[in-house]
Amino acid sequence: MVFLFIVYFALQPETKQLTVVDLETHITERVTEDDPRVADIWAEGKNFVLNNTNKNLILESLSYSTSSYNSYSPEIIYMLPGINPINVQINFMFSTPPQSIRVKSGGTTTRWYLHR
Repeated sequence: MVFLFIVYFALQPETKQLTVVDLETHITERVTEDDPRVADIWAEGKNFVLNNTNKNLILESLSYSTSSYNSYSPEIIYMLPGINPINVQINFMFSTPPQSIRVKSGGTTTRWYLHR
């Protein structure tokens, strides 16, 4: 029984996250390689953003650290209208990210913020 369970999940197609952004809303869904929206660019990203607006979106890195001094310069990726492959996981979508999060002592972590 356990063997069949493992085989079943091993044979499932790979899925990635697709975030679809419209003028007023956004949704996140799981897609497979045969989805026509991502089929041509499947290998180019770990996830995708489909920007269905006529303006660029901004994907910005945020650094959280236990250090009080941090000269961090965020990475900014512009999401053009259309499909955009990305290699990061979006943590905050169109809502103000927190000023701080729990980070291990002496550690630093990066989160990603998608906004207009």
